[in-house]
Amino acid sequence: MRPQWESQISMLDSALQQWEEMYPKLPATFTYQNAVFTVKELTTSLREIIGIVRAVSSCEDIDPVLLAVHQQNIINVCGQIPSAIVNSIASPQSYLEQLVGYIWSIRSSIVWLITPRLTEYYGNWVKNSDVYGKIEATEDLYKRISDSIELINNSISRANEADNTAKNILQVIQGYEREAANAKTNAESSSSLALTNKDNVQDLLSKLEAGQTKQQELFEKINSLHEAANDVLEGSSKVGLAASFAARRENLENSQKYWIGFFFFGIGILIIGIFLTTTGFINLVPLIKADGTMDSWGVLVRILLTGPAIWFTWFVARQYGHTMRLIEDYAFKEASALAFVGYKREMGEDLEMIKLLRETAIKNFGAAPTRMLSISEPSSPVHELVDKALQEKGGLEKVTEFLKTIVSSKNS
Repeated sequence: MRPQWESQISMLDSALQQWEEMYPKLPATFTYQNAVFTVKELTTSLREIIGIVRAVSSCEDIDPVLLAVHQQNIINVCGQIPSAIVNSIASPQSYLEQLVGYIWSIRSSIVWLITPRLTEYYGNWVKNSDVYGKIEATEDLYKRISDSIELINNSISRANEADNTAKNILQVIQGYEREAANAKTNAESSSSLALTNKDNVQDLLSKLEAGQTKQQELFEKINSLHEAANDVLEGSSKVGLAASFAARRENLENSQKYWIGFFFFGIGILIIGIFLTTTGFINLVPLIKADGTMDSWGVLVRILLTGPAIWFTWFVARQYGHTMRLIEDYAFKEASALAFVGYKREMGEDLEMIKLLRETAIKNFGAAPTRMLSISEPSSPVHELVDKALQEKGGLEKVTEFLKTIVSSKNS
């Protein structure tokens, strides 16, 4: 099924023309979700999405169910892009962010409509300006060669007709040679002209063969340029995706260093506290009473004094563990992005394996990093001790008796 998006494409072409007139007046950069983009990059994205919409609209084998699900969103967003472009002069930051969101909305909907045939079509369409210009020049040369070939064929036809005419004239002259000497002279002159035309025809045929050889060389060069363009596109996509994962991984590694410092800081506080309380710098309630029994209130006081430092160290250790999981996740995604194109080439024409590779890539790249933080962990050492006490047989009774002992000790 072929999408009917002619009016949307016309609207987008007009919007692109208006954008190219306006964007030199806009700020050179803007931010979107804490990332800095240039207006030039946004121009490239806008051109690409218009090309994608045009490519999809020319494809006949779009899945009708997927088209019915995503077509209305694409039509609505295409209608909103011109107004965002017009208003970007008055409020650049707000409307440039909207324009990025519209482009992403079209991409996220249209990706479900892309077929292998459309991928090949779009791959041939997406070229850098240098390659595209060479191909246009080649096509223009091919057209001129075709016109020359047609002209040569016409000349050959006329030459053949002239040759046949010359032969007929020779036959007539030979029949009337004895009766008309003047006719013989004309016949010899016509024969000489025919031979000259024959030489011209042979020369044209030689040029035609040379032109065909040149045409074949140009076709081979075009194919090599197509392959080079595809390689450039795949390589740039791979490097861009891997670079984004690598940048995030490096940020997390920097955060990890801070958590390590905080952890050692917490350990230092604990050591200092233990030193001050054990050496007599700070006098606390004795742990052992005069009668030789343990003072529960003294135990509680020490727990309350050391609890914040223990909780802080515990919290830092948890954050360090979370950061380590996220680093491993982004490192895995970075390696997968770098290896994706290589795996795809190794699989060759095996469509089933390529399909599985794409599904795996989408699953890996689209997995939210927050899944690594969803593992249930105790929020403090006290929580963990209480949980373990409750899980053990008779643990709840032991906790109750301990609290009663503390209360009775305080009252006494």
